[in-house]
Amino acid sequence: MSRSQSIGGASVLFVLVVTWSALSFPAFAEQATEDSEATLLESLAAIEKGDYAKAVKMLEPLAEAGNANAQSNLGVLYLDGKGVPKDLTKARTLIRKSAEQGNAFGEHNLAQLYARGVGVTQDFAEAAKWYRKAAEQGDGGSQYSLGELYYNGNGVKKDYAEAAKWYRKAADRDVLAAQNELGLLYVNGEGVKQDYKEAATWFRMAADKGLASAQNNLGFAYQNGYGVKKDKVQAYKWLRLAANAGNKEAIEDLKSFAKTLTPAETADAEKLVKAWKPK
Repeated sequence: MSRSQSIGGASVLFVLVVTWSALSFPAFAEQATEDSEATLLESLAAIEKGDYAKAVKMLEPLAEAGNANAQSNLGVLYLDGKGVPKDLTKARTLIRKSAEQGNAFGEHNLAQLYARGVGVTQDFAEAAKWYRKAAEQGDGGSQYSLGELYYNGNGVKKDYAEAAKWYRKAADRDVLAAQNELGLLYVNGEGVKQDYKEAATWFRMAADKGLASAQNNLGFAYQNGYGVKKDKVQAYKWLRLAANAGNKEAIEDLKSFAKTLTPAETADAEKLVKAWKPK
């Protein structure tokens, strides 16, 4: 079965602040004024259009004034070398300033630097510290990454129950990789009581939205009747969708499994594949 892709137990990438109104983090909500929020949103629009130089010009005065959201976003631009020359020192400094103000995006991004060893010495314990701060504010990406650290025993003592706890929090916030990982915990009985039906439920949540590893796992469940009624057509559908997305396990599995279907079953499954759209 397929795990979600991860690097050092930290799979969710660096994030940009989207909008204050979409979040409710008291640690930085009071920093937002109408003017600064409008400027931040305008800078994000510039980033979406690929006009990074404009975004930098708008973010710099906000960051210099101590706006934690702007500091985090500007740090990511320095990290990627977009609109400015790539500068890991400036990126680290800006992201740390944001994180030290209690900004969940800054905390997540600082954790990412430590988890990946970018601009700092790789330190999973330090990554866990900052992921936890953001996770406790409700950041789904950090909740998932903290779960990964507990699952792998990176920077914290390996603890499947804690991994399940944080995966579930992230899964409830619709982090697809967390839904898939929680499903695998139920398959293996790691940190939770083994329950194939519950596993299939979580796989389906992520598979329906297009996560290839979850599609592969749901296909495997239908192949073997794990938590669902055995169904070759459904198994083929989900394995084919995963294979089409490049999942190596599904590609290999289909080489032999496809031969077990009748031409009629294959035709029915291919129709389902063609009609499928992410929810």
